[in-house]
Amino acid sequence: MTHYKESRFTLRDDFYFHTLTALEEVLSSKKIPYAVVGGGAYQVKMTSLLSDGGIIDIKDVHGLDVILRPTGDIDLTTKSDHSTMLSVFNEMAARYPALNINNTAGKLVRIKHPGKGQVLINYQTCSDDLRGLTLFYDEIIDTSEEHALRKGNKRVYVKIPRPEFLIASKLIRSAEKDKIDIFNLLNLFFNKGTSVNFEEVRGILKAIGKEDKFEYIQQINYDLQ
Repeated sequence: MTHYKESRFTLRDDFYFHTLTALEEVLSSKKIPYAVVGGGAYQVKMTSLLSDGGIIDIKDVHGLDVILRPTGDIDLTTKSDHSTMLSVFNEMAARYPALNINNTAGKLVRIKHPGKGQVLINYQTCSDDLRGLTLFYDEIIDTSEEHALRKGNKRVYVKIPRPEFLIASKLIRSAEKDKIDIFNLLNLFFNKGTSVNFEEVRGILKAIGKEDKFEYIQQINYDLQ
């Protein structure tokens, strides 16, 4: 089934940030191991790289609007089960009555707010749900990085995969938008003087039979040096 998604939100949007904050609060209270993956994770990582570290006040980070590609969802990888995740969203609805939370038959939840559209939450509860990086499901969660973000009076400590997994997941897809994300991310790493373990990226791809996808890194890495 195709799910309609409004790809117009970034971390700067109150509704998207509020949804992410509400979700993380309940996941943490229930002690559910997780990592935000996909476009949302890229937004968090690039925001972090553009900041000076510590608790990041999004409104003070310059240049975000140029590189944050809008999304319409939050992709979530968890060590949980379906019934527990349903309880997460029920608790979100109780804690945040302004959010209209609609569970679907599958592992997808629609979060709506009057006049602000909707954000989809796609969640995974087992390795088979994670397309492409199935072999690394547990490792992605176990080695995730925590980033502290603030917007107004709201604060979130959100966990995302390490850069090597972020890059590998984008290389697997290799759509034009994914290549742009990779290029922007690597440029930020280079400008910050931070390294990426490209051999680990290659090893991840090799383990799933996608080593040929590493060619894009070889094409652009010369320009980044």
